[in-house]
Amino acid sequence: MMRAGITLILLLTFSLVQAENVGTGLTSALFRFGLAYPTETYNPSFGFNLGVIPLTPASNLKLGADITYWKVKYDYYQRKDNPNDDIKLRNVGANFSFYFYPLGMEGREFDIYFGGGLAINYYTTDYPDGWPEKDKSKTNLEPHLDFGFEYPITRELKANIHTRYTLSDTDTFLLLFGAIFTIGK
Repeated sequence: MMRAGITLILLLTFSLVQAENVGTGLTSALFRFGLAYPTETYNPSFGFNLGVIPLTPASNLKLGADITYWKVKYDYYQRKDNPNDDIKLRNVGANFSFYFYPLGMEGREFDIYFGGGLAINYYTTDYPDGWPEKDKSKTNLEPHLDFGFEYPITRELKANIHTRYTLSDTDTFLLLFGAIFTIGK
């Protein structure tokens, strides 16, 4: 059901795309940092996101690629005086996304976008020394949904608030703040 919904969103987005001002080549680079909130019992923690926007195939559509990293922990016995019961979960993800700008991309005080894509996520779980569980890792191909705002500061620099929800067995919500640097048009 979820895959059908994502496919429907993709089809609707591409049917609404305006085909003028098509551009290729590296147009923007981005850096974002913020909070990672896994939906399991892990505590929120900081993460960061680096990426590029190599394609602008239409005046209201961008295609991007980025790398995300975050690390969270879970205090198994809920005792702050015992650091030996922390289970740590790390994620490194390579994300391929589309960003749809329903109002276009230029000429406003701020731009709104939404989108989604696929990520290759590598998870590692580290258990405390002496526990019967062994450290483990896994790699998943997972969909994600994006929503955000861009606020132009100069012609080459935009402030950015970006949210991402990754759909997986460890669903994760990211709230990121950062900057988008225009390299070329």
